[in-house]
Amino acid sequence: MKHYLFAIALAFAFVCTSCDNKQGAQDAAMIQSSIKEDSLQRVIDQLQNRNDDLSVMKLNVLNILRQINEAEGRITTIAQEDPESQEITENLVFIEQKLKEYKKAVADMKQLLRNTKVASEKEKEALSEEIKSLEDQLNAKNVEIAELRRQIEEKDSLLFCQKKHIDEQDQTIDRLNKENAEKEQTLIQQETELNTAWFAFGTKKELEKQKILKDGKVLRADDVNKEYFTSIDIRVRKNFPLQSKKVKVLTSHPAGSYELVKDDNGEYTLQISDSKAFWSASKYLVVSVK
Repeated sequence: MKHYLFAIALAFAFVCTSCDNKQGAQDAAMIQSSIKEDSLQRVIDQLQNRNDDLSVMKLNVLNILRQINEAEGRITTIAQEDPESQEITENLVFIEQKLKEYKKAVADMKQLLRNTKVASEKEKEALSEEIKSLEDQLNAKNVEIAELRRQIEEKDSLLFCQKKHIDEQDQTIDRLNKENAEKEQTLIQQETELNTAWFAFGTKKELEKQKILKDGKVLRADDVNKEYFTSIDIRVRKNFPLQSKKVKVLTSHPAGSYELVKDDNGEYTLQISDSKAFWSASKYLVVSVK
């Protein structure tokens, strides 16, 4: 009987041990599965984060490129209207800064891709091609901006030469205008002098007092008191009212070039009929009155 009870107890213990071992194996399998699922999720999360970062970087690069293109458009428009505008320089400085930002953004993308360990080789190759395309656009844009700068500098140089040429022409024109004005002024002055005469009338006593007459004769032109004379333009002045009934022309003038005309009051007026002949002998007209 004792042997029988012992056999039953031994069988029960074996069954319990077997159940415990099976449960442990199941638990271990579940833990292992959980670890794999967590690792896979981390891989998925890393891939997602990497893709999100690269997408943001790419959008940033494209935005920078858009700003560069807009600045180029502004430069082209301004250069057509005012090639020397300060706005051109300001936009060029802006473009240079954006090109630096573009270059750094692409470098950051390449660095992020190098540090990524969870992406497959195929994914890395596709992303590398995309980044290379952005680099190519950067290189092309650098060449384009360099050409734009060269054109502006060439236009500035051309404008400088044109402006210098125009300034030289203006200076030449100003000099010629000044010379012509001086010549014209000289001619006017000479013509004025040629057509200027001097007229004085008064009693013999007044004329002697004013140092115009001496011993009944008119003094030489260099000796007379010109302040007493009235200057006249022989092209215009033809009549000389003498306000006297007794007059005598003391200077020499060709006969027939003038006449003394008496008005209703019996006062004389000297009227010149031939100016050229009248003033040919003397540019001074002196008349004594009583």
